[in-house]
Amino acid sequence: MIPLLISLSDKRCIIIGGGAIATRRMRCLLNENAQVTIVSPEVTPAIKDASKTSQVTWIQERYNETHTDGAFLVIAATNSSDVNRGIMRDAKRRGILCNDAGDAEEGDVIFPGFIQKGDLIISVSTQGASPSIAKDILHQMDAVYGEEYGALMTILRDVRNEIKLKISDPHERKNALNRLAKEDVLLEMIRKGRVEEARQTAFSCIW
Repeated sequence: MIPLLISLSDKRCIIIGGGAIATRRMRCLLNENAQVTIVSPEVTPAIKDASKTSQVTWIQERYNETHTDGAFLVIAATNSSDVNRGIMRDAKRRGILCNDAGDAEEGDVIFPGFIQKGDLIISVSTQGASPSIAKDILHQMDAVYGEEYGALMTILRDVRNEIKLKISDPHERKNALNRLAKEDVLLEMIRKGRVEEARQTAFSCIW
């Protein structure tokens, strides 16, 4: 497998199962503005509440292959490994991306552990070999990359967007980016609470 970042905004994602794991997967997908359908005779109170919104549909039935019609992603999260494997076979045969919540190796999509600081995303996966090690690594990364990196990413994105807007010549655009202050300088300002000064320093590369 290779790591990918993929947009799920407005894409149809089907979760088969209604328990705790399905609930976690649902929340993750909703954070990415996916259109989520839950297929399960019974669901957690959290799923039931979410199904009252326009973003979540609950189909109170047992799984059958037609439930995945039009799906971009299928997640098997039942309490039966046999059922989950069947869901994986159906999805793969239909060319739909799939994730087995109970066995990462069965599907072709893994939900890695991750931390996010604004536009900065750091994810770690052991491909199911050791979730505890992945969790430990993420804990270490969270200690190293604090909230200041979120502020830094916002500033850098705004500067790059402004450069693209105001400078059409590729050579001049490259020169402006080269003049951009080193990230460690900006980070030090942000850590000291001088966020606006960091922003002005970053934008000075355009002027």
